[in-house]
Amino acid sequence: MSSRFRVPGSGFKVLSLKNWHKAGFLLFFTWNLELGTRNVLGSVSTVRLETIGMYHVPPDAYAMVKSLGIESVQVPLHAISSKEEAEALLAETGKNGLQVFFGIYEKNFDSRQILRSVELYKSRSEITYWYLADEPDIHQIEPDTIRQITQFIRISDPKKRPTFITISDLNFGPKDGDKVNIRGKAYSAYKDVADISGILKYDSPKKLRIYLDSFVYPEMAGKRWWAIVSLNQQPEDLKKSVDLFMEGQPAGLLYYAFADDSWGFNLRERTDIQEALREINAKLRPGKVLQQSESSATLKSSATAVQTGNSPVPGAAGMPPWIRTPVMDLSKPSTLGMPPAAILNLSTTTAISTETAPSNMPSSP
Repeated sequence: MSSRFRVPGSGFKVLSLKNWHKAGFLLFFTWNLELGTRNVLGSVSTVRLETIGMYHVPPDAYAMVKSLGIESVQVPLHAISSKEEAEALLAETGKNGLQVFFGIYEKNFDSRQILRSVELYKSRSEITYWYLADEPDIHQIEPDTIRQITQFIRISDPKKRPTFITISDLNFGPKDGDKVNIRGKAYSAYKDVADISGILKYDSPKKLRIYLDSFVYPEMAGKRWWAIVSLNQQPEDLKKSVDLFMEGQPAGLLYYAFADDSWGFNLRERTDIQEALREINAKLRPGKVLQQSESSATLKSSATAVQTGNSPVPGAAGMPPWIRTPVMDLSKPSTLGMPPAAILNLSTTTAISTETAPSNMPSSP
């Protein structure tokens, strides 16, 4: 019996299962041929993004990353010791014309703490996105919990700024016969709990294509999602990875990360990655990225001085409808059983530890 199917995203359209032993090599060859000869960055210029951001950027590098085309940076509360320090960092992003995805979660996830943080910082104009949770699928944070927090923020934040989570799809859902989690289940569970879902997958372009075609694109089609791409790879692989993600028409792009000690990576030391970023982001924002001659001086002085400026903030005009902030359904009663103000005033908390992540997980945002 012959069964035929199409290989997603490859030039090899049809395979016969009864001749699989002969087709295996051809399949491998075709995928390698396509990735090696495709028009790298060919999909980039067709995508309209609401932001291009980066994780773990120190304040003295704000001017540097802006010169590479970065428009937003992460400011994480869990790495900040005081409100004064947080406000100082936010002020620096504002001086540099950078947007902020503001991480309001702690190491121990606590919904009440998150809502208190929204109340504490909602007057700060520098904040563009509320970063609610990092990989809730790994840390066993229930989807309904994130959904309820998003609903309360829609009520309490006058600016209705979007909520954001990341999804890793590493440790969620049923397991197969080898006790390995079945891939893709996390996307269907978490894709609607926040306004924006960040999809992170740190893999080689060859493996990334198969994964995106098989799991990410089918689940996230028509959704507001951001691609999260690792900087810890060779420049050509970085370009291929971005290009592959752009085929799925994401609403945003984040790079992980400016520096990561576990990877031994620091963007200051990787001029080849800096040039790749400049090339990629120039295609995403034609005419907006500084040219090499202009940015060299900025790169040299970024460690000692912070320069000011106005980064481009793309408007809503011409954006696909799914990029705009959806209106949350607030008519349904919350299982928390109380209005936001009541939650903010409670002194007791129920914390969910994030220390139970599997030891084989990659370094996360």
